[in-house]
Parts: sequence; C-alpha cells; structure tokens
Amino acid sequence: MEEDQIFHRNCGEILRIGLDVESTLDYFISNYFCAPQSYKTSLLRDLILVEQIGFGRKIDIFKKICKRENIDEERIGRIAEAVMFVNNIRNRVAHDEAFISAKRKE
Repeated sequence: MEEDQIFHRNCGEILRIGLDVESTLDYFISNYFCAPQSYKTSLLRDLILVEQIGFGRKIDIFKKICKRENIDEERIGRIAEAVMFVNNIRNRVAHDEAFISAKRKE
C-alpha cells in the first residue's frame, strides 16, 4: 500500500510540475505581448494561449520572442530542450498506462 501511495504522489508531483512549466510559458508570452499588465493580458492568456495554442506552438513562440530580444541561441535551445523534456515526462505520466507490480511475499 505504501508503494502505491508513493507512486501516485510522484505522479501527481510530475503533473503539477508540467502544469507549472506550461503556465509559466503562458505567463511569459502573454506578458511579452501585453505589457504593462492589464485585463488584456489575462484575456490573451485565458482565451488564446490556454484554449487555442498547443504546447509545441508555445515553445516556438517562446523561441521567436527570445531570438527577437537577442537572447543567445544556445541558451534558448537549452531552455527549450529542458521545457520539452519536462512536458514529455508529463505526457507519459498523464497518457501512458501506469501500474505498479505487486511484490510477491514468500
């Protein structure tokens, strides 16, 4: 029973981290286009970023913003790679079959 609880707690933590990363991306993009913050920032984030744009497209937008702002391309690549890694793990936890095999007591 303890292993099952640990497994589910870890799954929940992975999903939380994945959601946090995507929310941070949404925040970054919406604040870039709507600065200073106003109701339009939230509107952009809620109606367009969250509802209409997929994660991969958000990464593309992030990269283009960074490039436009003259951020080092190597740094952009490392950040994007790390963000995609977190999202891939989150997707595996959320969508793949997950189970724990019970240990046999002998």
